[in-house]
Amino acid sequence: MNNFLNLLLSTNKQQRLRIRRSLLASLVFFISINSVLFLSLMDRVPVTTAQFLSLGMMLSCVLFYGILRSGFNLHFKEPALTMPQIVMAMTWICIAYATTGLAHQSTLMLFALVMVFGIFVMNTRNIIIATVYSILAIAITMTYKISTEPNIYLWDVELVTFLMFAAMMTTIATLSLQLTQMKNRLKSQKQDLEIAVTQIQKIAAYDELTGLINRRRMTEVLAEHSRNHSRQTDGFAIAMIDLDHFKSINDNYGHAIGDKVLAIFGESARRVLREIDVLSRWGGEEFLLLMPKTNNGHPNVGIERLRAYLACIEVSSELPNLRIQFSVGFTCHQVGESIYDTIKRADGALYKAKAQGRNCTVLN
Repeated sequence: MNNFLNLLLSTNKQQRLRIRRSLLASLVFFISINSVLFLSLMDRVPVTTAQFLSLGMMLSCVLFYGILRSGFNLHFKEPALTMPQIVMAMTWICIAYATTGLAHQSTLMLFALVMVFGIFVMNTRNIIIATVYSILAIAITMTYKISTEPNIYLWDVELVTFLMFAAMMTTIATLSLQLTQMKNRLKSQKQDLEIAVTQIQKIAAYDELTGLINRRRMTEVLAEHSRNHSRQTDGFAIAMIDLDHFKSINDNYGHAIGDKVLAIFGESARRVLREIDVLSRWGGEEFLLLMPKTNNGHPNVGIERLRAYLACIEVSSELPNLRIQFSVGFTCHQVGESIYDTIKRADGALYKAKAQGRNCTVLN
């Protein structure tokens, strides 16, 4: 059954939806064909006319199905071909109106059915075009039939019918436009909501001052690496980093300089460290660095490269001698060890680095 549906409707999700809509819209033609054939059996419509209408409508359905199923529709700006299908359907309804004699007014109901099929997919411009086309097309058809068959298409009855038809189509168009505007507002609100959610997620995961991920997000990253460690041959290391004499910088130069120090450290770390390294602001002037082990040497090399880089960076032109220095506690995560214990060991190594005079790295 699935193979048959794939053959009939395609395996492409969007194409399947377009073909289903087209086949559903073909119900208008199906109703029209059956109505014409019934009128033919009742001798209300000539057999040749019934055959012409039925064959023409069937070929129209097959044509659009073939275009959609072959994928040729993808070459058009609007792949669903909604407007061409609507115009084609309305044209056949006008032809049916002109050839069904005494039963011609019953065909007008099909216009509403056609508009309903396009109401959810047409934009404002197409709704207006479809409405104007239907009114003009039926007006031309009525005028022609009044002049050629005045005994069946009575001008006064046709005039009233046209006014009611125009009012009906205008009302449907108005409702369609309102629905389209509502759909556009919902789409816009959805986009705004997605942007807001993305911003909230970013705020929840990143430190605003340094641009680094925060402690909460880093905890998730560490847990993920810990779970994957059993499948990794090299494992990973972590480093607890503390900016040296940061409290003195705040006290002596003000919090604005302190904030600038944090921002410069974050920017420099992103510039110098490896792409695979993950640095987070752990709290205050403390940072935690996750370094996956590779075959390119000891991960501590990146830390020393960052130290050398910061030694050349001027924090402020007003404070030419101020340089950013930091102490590091470095350790490797062991299989089966909890992240808490790994961080504890790194923290212990950090205290040793401070005790040894700061601006150095201690391995544990």
